[in-house]
Amino acid sequence: MFISRQTYEDLLDDRAELRAVATQNAVLTTHVEWLQARITELNYERAGLLKQYMNIDVPVATFEKPQHFPDPNEPLSFEDIGDEKAAQLGIGWTKDGHLEYAK
Repeated sequence: MFISRQTYEDLLDDRAELRAVATQNAVLTTHVEWLQARITELNYERAGLLKQYMNIDVPVATFEKPQHFPDPNEPLSFEDIGDEKAAQLGIGWTKDGHLEYAK
């Protein structure tokens, strides 16, 4: 299969643009993570100062990612997870045929 020279050059240009976008995305992600760490640090400092000077315990909100946090960019999966995985998650069927979730 052959393609025209123009199509080939367009594909190379698109590839270069995608690499530039990926690099820019990595840089922006690094900046956001740094900002999240800095805001968390400032929240802990503020809570410490309130505790020290006013003897008030203040809860601290953090930007730490939970362990089982789903990736928002991951597409939804509608595939059957299987009986074993469903049993582990506490999903099953009632005797009258209704779906029952973990309690």
